[in-house]
Amino acid sequence: MMEKERDANMARTKNRPLPTGRITMPQAGVFAGATCSLGTAILFNVGGLMPAAVALSTAALYTMVYTPMKVKSPYNTHVGSIAGSLPVLIGFSVAGVPLFGDLAPWTLFLLQTLWQFPHFYALAWLFRVDYSRAGYRMFPLTDETGHETAAMCRPYMMALAALPVAASALGVTSWMFAFSGVSLRLEFDLVGPDIIAGRSAPPSALAGLRMITVVPNLVYYRYGFARFSKSPSGASARRYFLHSVWYLGAMMGLFVLHAQRPHSKGEEKDSDERGSWFSHEIDFADWRTEFRAKIEKKWCIHDWLKLDPTVARELCPPRPASL
Repeated sequence: MMEKERDANMARTKNRPLPTGRITMPQAGVFAGATCSLGTAILFNVGGLMPAAVALSTAALYTMVYTPMKVKSPYNTHVGSIAGSLPVLIGFSVAGVPLFGDLAPWTLFLLQTLWQFPHFYALAWLFRVDYSRAGYRMFPLTDETGHETAAMCRPYMMALAALPVAASALGVTSWMFAFSGVSLRLEFDLVGPDIIAGRSAPPSALAGLRMITVVPNLVYYRYGFARFSKSPSGASARRYFLHSVWYLGAMMGLFVLHAQRPHSKGEEKDSDERGSWFSHEIDFADWRTEFRAKIEKKWCIHDWLKLDPTVARELCPPRPASL
């Protein structure tokens, strides 16, 4: 509603319902007010005051600060990244996770905050003519070559690669999150079929050893950022942007898979002794426990070592397969 006229001046947004008149301003206002009120009420009923308050803060920050700032300062992305990450905290608070005292919510909050800079900078550079015509202010709009935009994205790409290591080191996730979230490329063929032949690795795992496993940061960096940084163009910027979309979902999925489970009642060791930052209790759904066990038992090299410790001498460190 606030950007109806600007949307009409952009090729990317001119066909939206408000600019085309398919929806009137009063209709949009009623819908926005109703959904905001209903959503807040549901959150309050299900999760209490905290998720409802965070939701209202998100709406206020987005409409009252971020949106007006988009035409006043190129730093609007910094504000927008916070508004765009607050829904993560809503989800955690609805699940009963205290936002103050646990690092898990803030790990995903930081992930999504860092992610938004390369995501939106790539989009802004790709549609820089459109954005300029509509009167928006963003750093990439004055970058004719794209190299400055790539340079601005680089620190955030590095931070995204470091985040899984920090999460694992702090006990928010298992170290498998760092392994799967940071490794730029792992060629399982380095292990060699002759090494694991006859061992206790499951057949599905043996098949996996014949594959080149590409993890999120490799694809996002190598096939998204690196190509855009080397040769900025409409095609490489679009590819970089599209890679960012699936990357976020993949990293969040890995976080869910490898998040450390809170300690249940009756355990002898408390969270400090066990190295976990969770100080509360959550009953993880059965599907998560079963899925995690199934995936790790079939694909995790560390589980193979637990099944047959003698393999450790040959698998760690990996060596090239014999020819």
